[in-house]
Amino acid sequence: MGKQKKKQEYAAKLWNRIARVRMPLTVVCILAFGAFIVYAKYIQTSQYNDAVTAKEFYFSSDVLDGGVHEIPALDVAEDGTTSATLTFHLMNHEDQLRYSEVAVDYNVTWKEENGNASETSGNGINLSGQIVAGKGHGDQTSDQTNDKTNDKTVTISGLEQGKTYTVTATATAPYTKTLTATIRVQQKNAELQASVSDHGNYIEVTVWTADKAKMIRLINHAAGLIPDNTDSFLENMQTGTGNSGENQSVSVALGSNASHVFRFFKSNAEKSYTATVLNDVVTVGEVTNE
Repeated sequence: MGKQKKKQEYAAKLWNRIARVRMPLTVVCILAFGAFIVYAKYIQTSQYNDAVTAKEFYFSSDVLDGGVHEIPALDVAEDGTTSATLTFHLMNHEDQLRYSEVAVDYNVTWKEENGNASETSGNGINLSGQIVAGKGHGDQTSDQTNDKTNDKTVTISGLEQGKTYTVTATATAPYTKTLTATIRVQQKNAELQASVSDHGNYIEVTVWTADKAKMIRLINHAAGLIPDNTDSFLENMQTGTGNSGENQSVSVALGSNASHVFRFFKSNAEKSYTATVLNDVVTVGEVTNE
């Protein structure tokens, strides 16, 4: 009996010790489990918030690319004055795969060189508005026909010939981004005109006639400007040296109301170029007074 009693007392003491240890362990386990639940909820919420805030955003333009563009003055008013119209697109995408998943609010302003926006000439269409989100979210407008890649067509008219303008488009919501370009309006030439479109690594010089056919002379007067020799008109023209030698000019016959686009590659993508018309000669040169 004595041995049995001692065994019972030992078992009781052992159980008491286990009980004293088990209680804190139980509390720790409960706290740890609670902390795990809170952390898991935080991770889930954080991932959700990241998914909300990380929606793709793009805002681009086919003209407002940071470059310099020349446009002709073709609009004739009732009083005989001549002006130019600029048309470009604002887009919610870079390509078919990269598009904004959110609607983009924007506004457009322009100003004369050395002037300010409130004093400049001209008026416009779609100068402010919203480009709807990709994937068909929101209401479609007449010039927004793709579920993913949506555009707005912006028109600025009344730009005066011979003047230079800075055109700026700003995305204002949900994020901010600014697009800009320098627009030069040419002096009107009734019989022959030329313009330059800058595409970063190359330029395109468009030359066109009015009601009279022309034999024009195209001169590459810009050092480092490389003619596209795959164009039959330019196959014998060499890279510009800054001089107007015979190997840097070509004669081109254009019919009445005809045009041709001449492509030149830049040896320095940072440079800008212009095309001037004097009589029947079109000279492509580097812009040096910006």
